[in-house]
Amino acid sequence: MNLQKKCIFFISAMFLLFSISAASATYTYNESSETVQTLTADSDWNGRPMLERLPDGNISMIYRSASTHDFDSSAVWHIRYSTDDGNTWTNEDMLPNGSASSTFPLSVSNVDFRVADMFTCPDGTIKALFLARNASDYTPSYIISSSDGYVWSSPIQTNWGSTGGYDTNELLISEDHAIVGNDIYFTVYGAQNGLSSPFSTIIAKSTDNCSTFDYITTLGTHINEAGIEYIGNDQLLVISRYTDSSATQKDIIYLNGTSISSEEVSSELGVIQKPYLVNISGQIAIAGRDYVSTPYRRPAVWLINSSGNQLMKNIFTSTTVDGGYSDIIERNDGSYLYVTYYGDFTDSEIYAYTFGIDENQQTNYFIDEDLDLVTKQTIPSDSTLSLKITNTPGYSPNPENVYLFYDSGNSFNSSKWDSYTNLGGS
Repeated sequence: MNLQKKCIFFISAMFLLFSISAASATYTYNESSETVQTLTADSDWNGRPMLERLPDGNISMIYRSASTHDFDSSAVWHIRYSTDDGNTWTNEDMLPNGSASSTFPLSVSNVDFRVADMFTCPDGTIKALFLARNASDYTPSYIISSSDGYVWSSPIQTNWGSTGGYDTNELLISEDHAIVGNDIYFTVYGAQNGLSSPFSTIIAKSTDNCSTFDYITTLGTHINEAGIEYIGNDQLLVISRYTDSSATQKDIIYLNGTSISSEEVSSELGVIQKPYLVNISGQIAIAGRDYVSTPYRRPAVWLINSSGNQLMKNIFTSTTVDGGYSDIIERNDGSYLYVTYYGDFTDSEIYAYTFGIDENQQTNYFIDEDLDLVTKQTIPSDSTLSLKITNTPGYSPNPENVYLFYDSGNSFNSSKWDSYTNLGGS
């Protein structure tokens, strides 16, 4: 932060300010930067898209196509690629070089694929987790791309170690993930008594790149559809919706599952369904569905800070009426690529948005002599700082003892004044 700091002193009555406010920033959705693409245009139900950046820099997107939102034994997965950061996409199931995919469209006889999560593991393999569903049961499964995201395996059933007392088909892996070192943490949609309620938000872990999953903890039997992200200091942030879609819950836990805090945060976020959390340049982006605002059940994106403590209002809301599972990544130019779907239970389409976010950072500055706070002022962080100290008549601070303090968001910092001027006055 390169600021010209200029301290201007006036001699007058004493004013001492002892309250300290945190730094703040406002985020504005940049309407002029928005682009929208309709990636499907047919009579099928297309939805639940997920994104991943590949080792060569291209982006892959997998999504489900079926005749209905509900169970369809003929459902398939499709894949598409973008070589220009989401500006354009290949046709369905075509590679960037124009040849057909050797894996997609992907289907299994009498099985419905429910897309869940795609990510790059610590060992470099790319996994796409999903639920393989027949008419009466779920089988949590995944496919692997061992190298570049263009050649994929056949479906593989997940292998569980500890299950916390659940049957393996009741652990509906995975809604979201967070990678910490060589370990992967997951939010799991937990069911009981043969896929009936009460449902739960469960935290699981894999230490071997998804070869084995282990139960860690249950955050509650009244919540599900949870997103997760690592926020540092061995802590995970988890955002869940109440099962009845009446509220949103925020949990911060240690990696071993021990709870740090748990609170209902609907007043800050509204009711979020199907949240998916991504750490983008120090901020946590939440892609999901705004359940209660008008228009009803719209796709939306929120930002919160990386500690999970400052919840900010949503910065993007679609004006459509029904959307669901979404994904978001940062593009090379610092803008965002957001994919979602909306429609009804028998006909929905995939949409890709690119947009920028204007950050209006404001920082609180304080001037202090020997730890006695004199005054404070909030200004835009890229402006020249000029502060007035008001204090008792005859008081003349020693500039060698006067420090500038500023809150940069995650830490409290200080520096000496660059210049000092005493203008006198009364």
